Amino acid sequence: VVVSPPPRAAFFDLDANICTFFHHLCRSSSSHPLFNETRALARAFLINNKKRSGIKMTSINNSSPPIAVVAGGGPAGALAAKVLSERGFRVHLYEAYPHPGRDGNDKKGDHANNNKSEKNSRAYVISVNPRGQLALNRCGIDPLIDLDAGVINEAVVRHSNGKSRVRKIEDGQGSVMLPRRDLTASLLRAAENSGVEVHCGWRLIDVNFEKKEVMLVKVKEGRTDEDDDNAATKEKTVRYDLLVGADGVRSQTRNRLSNYLNEIGIDFCVKTAEDNMEYQVATLPRPWKEIILAEKVNAPPLNTLSPASLHSFADTKTGSTGLCFPVRSKSSSSTTSNNSDNESPIDKCLVCVIFPGGELGKMKRSGYPSGYESALSGLFANWTPESRSELAQLLAEEDNVPNTGGVCIWSQALSHPESGVVLVGDAGHGMWRSLGQGCNAALESVSVLADAIEAVDGSVSSGAGCRNIDFSTSSNKELVEAIALEYDGLRREDALAAVDLSFEGIGGTTKRAAMHSPVVFKFQILIFMILHKVTVGLVPMPVMLRIMKGDCVRYSTLKWEMKVEKYVVYGIFIGILGFGLRRLLM
Repeated sequence: VVVSPPPRAAFFDLDANICTFFHHLCRSSSSHPLFNETRALARAFLINNKKRSGIKMTSINNSSPPIAVVAGGGPAGALAAKVLSERGFRVHLYEAYPHPGRDGNDKKGDHANNNKSEKNSRAYVISVNPRGQLALNRCGIDPLIDLDAGVINEAVVRHSNGKSRVRKIEDGQGSVMLPRRDLTASLLRAAENSGVEVHCGWRLIDVNFEKKEVMLVKVKEGRTDEDDDNAATKEKTVRYDLLVGADGVRSQTRNRLSNYLNEIGIDFCVKTAEDNMEYQVATLPRPWKEIILAEKVNAPPLNTLSPASLHSFADTKTGSTGLCFPVRSKSSSSTTSNNSDNESPIDKCLVCVIFPGGELGKMKRSGYPSGYESALSGLFANWTPESRSELAQLLAEEDNVPNTGGVCIWSQALSHPESGVVLVGDAGHGMWRSLGQGCNAALESVSVLADAIEAVDGSVSSGAGCRNIDFSTSSNKELVEAIALEYDGLRREDALAAVDLSFEGIGGTTKRAAMHSPVVFKFQILIFMILHKVTVGLVPMPVMLRIMKGDCVRYSTLKWEMKVEKYVVYGIFIGILGFGLRRLLM
């Protein structure tokens, strides 16, 4: 991942020689893991000291700026739109769902969308870990200031077999947890403030890559945009110079591009793998301290915890998992402190239940309470009966439909320069939710897109190799092609590695519960945790644990380290086997 040098004025408070040194580290082309680690540290240093002034492209012709169409208004699409607009593009964003930051009567307001259910598949909580926070900072978003209703995680509590284990999180290392709709609303508002034209209620249905046109259709639940001259029609066609596919794992942009390229004889392979776990979400109108039994809450280790804690539950008999996220009411205040007097309180819990495929459907067909009583009693054994009953009623409601655990997407490329297409987020590298990397990896991809744009502008030398070219007298087509090629060169290796790590998940099994993981995988985690403790941190923690904590090392480096861990474990097994055979033969 490359860091583009910020404007010189942004470094008045830093030693120029130190900054130059770190920029050289970021530009290093070595693929050795040690250099990757050093580049990650250098990138963090530069980004954290960069002023949030935004970088304007010097090569773009302001009289005829390139037109960027962003398909998909989720977190990745909204952030990509902001990044492009701030770098000189004229950006139109199209999203099929209603705007999460507006109600049905307010066209430009920032009110919560009351029509959006808190029980559907898009209502889950996103945990923006240090990797995602670094990416947001790179794109000019302060996750502690600019994200509404966020909760800074202070502890992770694991409940299993009647015991509760607490891991407190050090200051500055916590994730920012907030509902997906609130994260999306904050990023869409930032995009609109940067000049992006947001059109909700429009779905992409086809793309003419030769003419560079997208065909869109009006969605029934979408709200008509009165400022759009074509809003009264059911369909419309929009021209683009750059098309950003940010429309999720079922991406029409990616699917249309794959079909088009295969038709003209260009191989564009997309591999997918569906998770067989199912999940449902429901929001309980009280914090976790009012859900768990009082005798548990008032006793160690739970009695010292704040409401800003993430709780996980496991039932080994059913192979099920439960997650309980703290949620605060919407507030115009910042998230700089969980205990700030001017913030709204943490007064809700969003509960996510995860079961093997088909189990939630059986429970729903059996109905309330018989379908849920046994399963929830085992999973949430330390809850009050009233809380379990309330959760069961919410899960049993007709409009609360179980959803799959996600889709892994391996795309052969993240762009096609001649068609002017780039893929970000799940559209290019979808992954299962088991490691909590989907949104964070998507945000990181957008930050790499920002790097690619600035690299093409001649600010930095790295990546695919097309940069330091003056595009002020060239066409928008040449500019977009260079950006698309650069982005693919910078991101593809890490994107594929991220999906591989997600697919391997808890021991390379499609069943996400830890009790289903192979013995070798459990032994691998155990061995490296012991080595980490014995060597006082000289040996790093197991890769999977570091990924879930949000380690900002490149995914390709983490994948390499994962292989090293496996080889070490195999070596230990062979050594133990050899020692045992020798003892038998003596």
